[in-house]
Amino acid sequence: MTAVGITRVREPAAGKWWWVLLVSGILWILIGLFVLQADAQSAALIGYLVAFWLIFAGVAEFVEVALVPGWRWLHIIVGVLFLLGGLAALTSPFQTFTILAALMGFFLVLKGTVDFTIGIVVTDKVGKQTYETKQPFTVE
Repeated sequence: MTAVGITRVREPAAGKWWWVLLVSGILWILIGLFVLQADAQSAALIGYLVAFWLIFAGVAEFVEVALVPGWRWLHIIVGVLFLLGGLAALTSPFQTFTILAALMGFFLVLKGTVDFTIGIVVTDKVGKQTYETKQPFTVE
């Protein structure tokens, strides 16, 4: 056996940047409270948040082009699409909010349909599972 000595104590994952989590948490709480008022200003704020998020994601994709050796063409295409989407969202925040609400509604309908279907399929399988065999049921 070989003994390994640790000469330096390892810093936690958050490290010196713990305050960023604190500040971002406070900002998200304030933004959440502002959005819960549900007026025209909160709709615009959500549109602008999506715009800045898309622009930041586009910049991050271009940083990956410089740092990651593979799939550069895909990062360039995604970066351009993110930047174009961010600029479009920045020019029309209310339309961005409407599109985001429609996408969220579609997702919720799809999620509900999948859960409902799985619930129907699994109902028959749960009664057939026995504790003696300890075999999990499978959805076929």
